[in-house]
This record gives sequence, C-alpha cells and structure tokens, in this order.
Amino acid sequence: MKKILLLDSSYPINSRNLRILNVLSEEYNTNYVTWNRDGRKINEVDKNSFILTSENIGYGNKIKKISGFLKFFRYVKNILKKEKPDILIASHWDMLLIGSFLKNQFAYKLIYENLDMPTSGNSLIFNTLKILEKKLLNKTNGIIFASRFFKGEYAFYSDDTLVIENYPLKSNFLTSNKSISKYERQKLNIAFIGTIRYLEIMQNLVESVKDLDVILNFWGDGHSRKSLEQYVIKNNFKNVFFKGAYEYRDIGNIYEKSDVIWAAYPNKDYNVKYAISNKFYESIIFNKLCIYSDKTLLGDYVEQNKIGLSVDPYSVKSISALFNKLLNNRNEITNIESKIVEYKKGKTLYFEEIKEQLFNFIKQVLH
Repeated sequence: MKKILLLDSSYPINSRNLRILNVLSEEYNTNYVTWNRDGRKINEVDKNSFILTSENIGYGNKIKKISGFLKFFRYVKNILKKEKPDILIASHWDMLLIGSFLKNQFAYKLIYENLDMPTSGNSLIFNTLKILEKKLLNKTNGIIFASRFFKGEYAFYSDDTLVIENYPLKSNFLTSNKSISKYERQKLNIAFIGTIRYLEIMQNLVESVKDLDVILNFWGDGHSRKSLEQYVIKNNFKNVFFKGAYEYRDIGNIYEKSDVIWAAYPNKDYNVKYAISNKFYESIIFNKLCIYSDKTLLGDYVEQNKIGLSVDPYSVKSISALFNKLLNNRNEITNIESKIVEYKKGKTLYFEEIKEQLFNFIKQVLH
C-alpha cells in the first residue's frame, strides 16, 4: 500500500487536514508529522503520529518559531528517512520549504496544501515570500487549493491542481444536542461562531450593536476572547454574551437559534481577500444570512448571487447601519434565505462529495 505523510507545523493539526487524511486512509497508508509548539498534552488518538514537542516556542512569535525551525527540520528528516513516504503533503508555505529541500534526498512526490497564501504587512517581506514560494513550487507535483479564488494567483503553475474548499463533514450534521437553551426570539439574534481573534474587528462588532435592540452571541474560544470580554464588561454592553466553547455536534442548534451570522474578517489581509471560510458552507447548509467583509472576492460573490451581505469590518458606522437596515426590514433576511435554498441546489456542500476528485488527483500525482 502506498504511503502518504502530511507535514504541518502546529498541534492539533487543523480539521481540514484531518479530513483529507481520513479520506485518503481508505486507500492509502496515511499519517502526519507536526510540531507541538506549546508543549500541550498529546491526545491519545494522536500518539501514533509523529509529533515534535517544544515547550516554549508557542504560536504567534515568529522569532521563537525561527529559532526552533532547524530542530523541527531535523526531526522531519529523520521521520522521512524512517517512513519513506510515496507522497508528502506540505501544509502551508513554510512546510513546503522543508518538503522541497528534502525531496531529492527521499524521492517522494510533493503536494503543496495551499491552505493560506504567504502574506505580510511589509511589502518587501510579502514580495520576497511570493518569489520564494514560486521557486519552491518548481519542486512540487501538485497543489491543493483551499479556495477557488486562490487558483487565479497561481496561473503560472502547470502541474496538477485541485480545489478543496472548507467543506464540512456531512456526518457532523447528523446528530444534534438539544441541551442548548433557546434564545430570546423576539430580538434579532446575531452570532459569531468559531475562534475569537482579530480583536479590532470584534470590538467594532460589539460597538456596532451597543444601541440596537439585538442580541450578539459569541460561540467559541480563542486568544482574543479574554480581551474582548474585558472590553464588553468595561463598556457595560448589556446585549453581548459569550457562550464559550462548543461541541461541533451542536452546530445545527447554534445556527437554528441564530438569525444572522458574522464572518467578516480583516480585509486588509491578503489571504482574507481570497479565502472562503467554513462559515460560508455552514451558513448555506443551514439557510442563514451571513455577513462577510467587503472588498473581498467572497464578499463580492455572495452579493452578486444575493446569498449574503458584505460590509466594511473597520467601520462601526457601516456595520451598525447594516444591522439597522435588517432590523427595519426583516423581509430582507427572509429573501436571502430563500435565495440560498435555490442557490445550493446541485452545489457541492460536504467533504464526502469530493472524495472521488481527491482520489483521482492523488492517482495523477503518483502517475
């Protein structure tokens, strides 16, 4: 049986990569190599994977990551020597750097899992990263894009490509936890669901609803949650609530009890301009109006198809005006929900639906 290794740089590895590996395990011997950078305890289910644990590198500190990178490189090299994979899937451009450098030595096929494009707020660094990535791609045998909008940025690439967006697993929607309490239904319920980050944008969101007759619920955790909670308490916002972490099996109930979903991220970020978040698919599946950032390809797409709305995430005034508009015209929400029902007919919505495409792509790479 052919062997596939996926190379990542965080632990736990993201759920998208796990979905890819779980599907491929039906026909291939699969595993992953990753870097546990904050010394967290390894889950029992992951103990057969290859995980380098560093106690004090952490996430978000580029200097610390660079300082430990050589050690991780050596660890990956030793694993490749032992495992001898037929395919190495490198997730993110930094893992592509390792995969490209070691390819000739271990003679595997190399796939770039283009989860995010290289980005930086510094134009010199940004351009350097793009040039480096393009050079590294000469060593690859294929690319998996996480967004249909990424593909246009790689028009120069001539080998095999596949777009796998952030489709959820259908099996995750087959069970539902009825323990989630009902919301106050007479008010417009706005929900943010996921990892709480991008503090500036989240503060703009809570500021925008402070004088409105709405409820804003934050479902999830994240490194900005504590700061955002303190901001809400300090400013005495009475209509903002933090529900905490949730089980994914509860996702259906969370969407059912919500009227509007917030998924607007900082559109000054190069990746955000081109990305498609998992909230896009979840909101389509549950027929919910979702708000995205303007000046992004996804924001343009939902507006053109009348299946969502977009707004400037940096403008409290614009966000508040949009919510006011929805409060004064609930029919707009209903109209968009109806458009979503029509839009999704015949569309790919679940990860299980792209299995055949993924297997065909892998076979082409191995050929």
